[in-house]
Order: sequence, then C-alpha cells, then structure tokens
Amino acid sequence: MDITLTDLLERGPITWLLAGDSITSGWGLADYRDSYAGRFTDHLTHSADPVRAQDTVANSGVPGATVWDALCEFEWAVTRHGADVVTVLFGMNDAGWGIDRLDRFATGMAEFVGDVSDLGALVVLQTTYPVGPGGEGTHEALPAYNDAVRQLASRTGCPLVDHERHWATLEVPGAWYLDPYHLTERGHAELATLLTATLLGPAEAVEDSAEG
Repeated sequence: MDITLTDLLERGPITWLLAGDSITSGWGLADYRDSYAGRFTDHLTHSADPVRAQDTVANSGVPGATVWDALCEFEWAVTRHGADVVTVLFGMNDAGWGIDRLDRFATGMAEFVGDVSDLGALVVLQTTYPVGPGGEGTHEALPAYNDAVRQLASRTGCPLVDHERHWATLEVPGAWYLDPYHLTERGHAELATLLTATLLGPAEAVEDSAEG
C-alpha cells in the first residue's frame, strides 16, 4: 500500500472510522463508552499524545450487518465520513451462513478494502473472536472466515488486528460474553486493548480500565 499508518499519524490529527456489525456498534451494552469503539475513542482523547487527542472517531457499525450489507450502503457506511483510517470488523454474521458462503465473504471483503483504498484511506482489518458458550455448532465456519481476513491482509499489506489468535492465548471466561456472539464490557475491553496496542503501541490505560 502506498500509505502507512505511521505516515498518517505523523501528519497530525486524523479521522478514524470503525466499520462493522453489532460488535462495533456496542450492541447490548448499557453505555457505548464500554464498547471497544468507545474505549478506543477514550484512549485517544485521554491517554494518547496531544496530537491523537485531537483525532475524530466515527462509528458505522450496524447490528446484523454483513460485509455485503456494508457494500450496498457504502456511501453511508464509509464515504460520508471522510476517514483517514477505516477499521473493518465483519465475519460473525457472515460466518453464520456457513462454509458455502466463504468465497462470497472473501470477495466482499476484497471489494470493501479496494473501495476504501480508492477513497485514499488506510484499511485496518480485524478478525472476529470465537463464539462463546451456548453457540457451539452455530458458527463452525468462523475460523475459515478469519483465515480469509488474514489472507487478505497478507495480500494487501493492510494492518491486521488478530483477535481470534489473541483470544486463543487467553483463558476466556464465559462471563466475558453477553450471549454466544456478543461481549460484556470486559470482553470489549480486551478488544480495545489489542486494537490500541496493535495500532498505537501498548495500551496501559485500556488495560487498567478492564481490570475486574
């Protein structure tokens, strides 16, 4: 890719867009600030350097959305925000369609990355965390969908935030889940910690807020 995150961060304040589904929208939480998106925003405002404190964060997460839904609403989901960096977290809903739709997902993700890049923005790809207790057998294809995201990141050079592999290193309690597919505040804090550490360096403030 022609532009790197380091280049963008060195230019001054930027606009971030978090695109995705109900995970990104913070579905099920009483306070949006407890979502990974809210915590990432809070880190920029209060815990990062003075330049990052001037950054703007937008969120176009839609409950139930797939990457193809976002493509159909691309103007609303992406273009209108004029973002410099677009983080992308799709897969949980897409994988619910099973392994037969994997190629369609991979094609849609590649198209999404291409369309965002055509706007001059940098794409950050994210894998989806594993399904939680009670969801066994419903998203057996999810690891393959996450592999498709990794392969896309490798082909395009997009930064990758690999939540699935990170969670595999942890002993994740069921209490991190609201239901098999959505997270509590503590689960979102873990997403925010990895997102922030991957893009901006160690996220002590995010980790501290996640204690308990």
